[in-house]
Amino acid sequence: MRLDIDTLEGGAIGVSCALTLHGGSMRFALASSLEISGLRRGGEVLPPPAGEPCELPFRPQMSAYTLRGEPGDEFTFTYSGRLGGALLYFQSEVRHFSLYNGWYPMEFDADTDIDVTLPGDIAWELIQGRYDAARGLWRYTTRGRAIPDCNILLLRRGWWTRLESGALRLYYCEADQALPAGEAIRACSKIRAFYRSLYGREGASRELTLVYLPHGQDWGAYMRDGLVVFSSLPKDTSALRHTLAHELGHAYACRADSLSWEDWLNETGAEWSALLYELRADRPAFELRLDKLLELSESHPLRLRPLDGSRPDDVHETGTLVFARIYKKYGEEAIITLLRTLDGLQQPDTAALLSALRARGEDSLAGELGAYISPQVP
Repeated sequence: MRLDIDTLEGGAIGVSCALTLHGGSMRFALASSLEISGLRRGGEVLPPPAGEPCELPFRPQMSAYTLRGEPGDEFTFTYSGRLGGALLYFQSEVRHFSLYNGWYPMEFDADTDIDVTLPGDIAWELIQGRYDAARGLWRYTTRGRAIPDCNILLLRRGWWTRLESGALRLYYCEADQALPAGEAIRACSKIRAFYRSLYGREGASRELTLVYLPHGQDWGAYMRDGLVVFSSLPKDTSALRHTLAHELGHAYACRADSLSWEDWLNETGAEWSALLYELRADRPAFELRLDKLLELSESHPLRLRPLDGSRPDDVHETGTLVFARIYKKYGEEAIITLLRTLDGLQQPDTAALLSALRARGEDSLAGELGAYISPQVP
């Protein structure tokens, strides 16, 4: 899929899209605030497709569209409108929009290999993009990414401070972010070294960029290949270190379906990677967190899979609480076995995890997990 951003002002966007059918149809979702026009199949003019309301986690109100034709048919269309949703920044020093704003065709049958161009000059820097001086525009691609999000993050040069340490770089723009920025640089190298020893490999990317967005949206942090973005910063060093370790843990725990109940694998894998690091870096802080998890596990429903198989609202918590109980019963080595087995799966889902555990002779661990899954998976 090719996306050429034509308009990018004041929260409004205009995009020209070109895509190719791989089968007889393609279904995709787009923010409902964006209007599709100028649909063509080859040289044939078609009426705009009708949208149906759909809900996707972390997105604004979305509409689903279906294009029909023959395999190999090429479609072009434009869409435009105002963006909404979380982590949307159209400020003098930053422009940021992503999956969370539903700005590009996504989910269902949509291509995940996407090439993007957007207007701009060298007064800006596109994080993880490259400048095409011949055409005077920026280029971005999702190709080769484990998390194929068109994550557009434009920073105006001169407004941002950049810190570098080896393959790590960090950007911030607020004066009170300087201290946590320095702490993050120091902690990041230690966390990544621990993860290399834990998993026996580098994460999603050797190079890593951290960005502290301007104050205004308290939405935590998120991770993409080689990128961690903070919209708010924890107030103390321990919390900052833990948040950073969790997001870096997603370099190893990010491949399960994030739109279904299987997302517990991503969140539990990242959180317990962080907790194992904390066990070594700050044992009192680890023990305090563990005590809170065990206490919460006594009152929190511990069902990993809802009856309808949907993605539950507590997907960040339940698996973490289950692992806390397993840690208490079996110890650290059991958690290491679970994390390494999860990381080594060809098919990253719960059924494959249980099967791999049994194949390794870890029937007790498989049984422990299976007890929290209803209806049962094989």
